[in-house]
Amino acid sequence: MSACRWMENNNGHGDYFFIRCNANLDSKNDDTTNLKPGDIFLVKNSRCVDEQWQGHMVDAATGDVATATLSLIPNMQLAMRSLARYRCNSVEEEESGKRRGFKIRGQAYDRVLPMKASTKLPVHIIGPDSQVTSAMLDLISANLSHKFFVDTNNRDSGSAADAGGEMELYRQDRHIVHIGRLDHMKSRRSIHCITVLITVNAEISSVDIKNLFGSEHTIECNRNTIVQCETIRQKLLESGHYFEEICISSVHTKEKLLRSFKEHIETAQNRILWLSNKEMDEQVANTYSTYLGHLCDLSKTMAELSRQNSSEKFEVSK
Repeated sequence: MSACRWMENNNGHGDYFFIRCNANLDSKNDDTTNLKPGDIFLVKNSRCVDEQWQGHMVDAATGDVATATLSLIPNMQLAMRSLARYRCNSVEEEESGKRRGFKIRGQAYDRVLPMKASTKLPVHIIGPDSQVTSAMLDLISANLSHKFFVDTNNRDSGSAADAGGEMELYRQDRHIVHIGRLDHMKSRRSIHCITVLITVNAEISSVDIKNLFGSEHTIECNRNTIVQCETIRQKLLESGHYFEEICISSVHTKEKLLRSFKEHIETAQNRILWLSNKEMDEQVANTYSTYLGHLCDLSKTMAELSRQNSSEKFEVSK
């Protein structure tokens, strides 16, 4: 990758680094680009005026850099202050009694490196209900066992197969397929898997369901199912989680559904993985330790914000 070559030629220093955004950062400045969770940005100038970084947006899936457009984003200090204000003043936190002032978790950005998977990634299938996901797993197990191994142990518990079992499947060059759960998608480990969301955008008749999954599955695809699919989809987008989506309303035969599934898995397997030092192999992280170091002193940023807030309250009281 170009970033790695640049670091090797410049001893790992300078303004050429990728960051991944971890929060919604809506700028009030018309000149600054709004960022959302999962966005990738290539910083080329970290010494812009008004606490901003200059660089280019990056396509997270392909790694293509939008070099034709030079963009501005908040630097780490400004982004953390904006994030703290947002969370501190969150109506939801105030109503739930969980307001925590300026004590926030995580960073607005992570430094990341672009990488590719060297083994078959595990697949997590999410659907509007257990009937849809179970039917999809049965279909994969019956027709694609040469490329996919369905983990039947996690159908009820949601737990994954043991690490040794997964490594054996890697050696067999097969994907292991699990039923995914939305709460598991919040984990950092979710970056190292393929998430497939099965959705419905129109009501499906019982005849069409049988054509897709067989007569042994009783699945209701009504208005509530459509709403549930959209809810899950929005939660994945808001968290910045990468996922492939298959709408079963758009396919009418089992063959088309299986072909669509294989194509989505191939696309996801070949995508760029943007990994921080916590998400990659320790040896690789140590090799680029200077590049992957902290973007700023987080405690200092929060202390500055706390002092600023206290000063503002003092001015108002006068």
